[in-house]
Amino acid sequence: MKLFFKKQSANEVTLKCEDLHCQMCVPTVKQALQQIDGILNIRVHLGKKTIAVSIDEKAAITSDVLIDALKPTGYRATAL
Repeated sequence: MKLFFKKQSANEVTLKCEDLHCQMCVPTVKQALQQIDGILNIRVHLGKKTIAVSIDEKAAITSDVLIDALKPTGYRATAL
């Protein structure tokens, strides 16, 4: 029996976030961004101070939407 999975098309947005300092930052950032419908995956790289977000290509999510979602948490981000 063969199983086939439909590959989900995604766009990726990378944000620079100088406020990322430690592993405790990661869940806060992820929780804020996961509230947005259409987010498929979030990768936080502490060393580079970046957040890579995979977005369903059907979703109308811009970097500004992601940046605004982070503001209440106190994390300031810019689009790369």
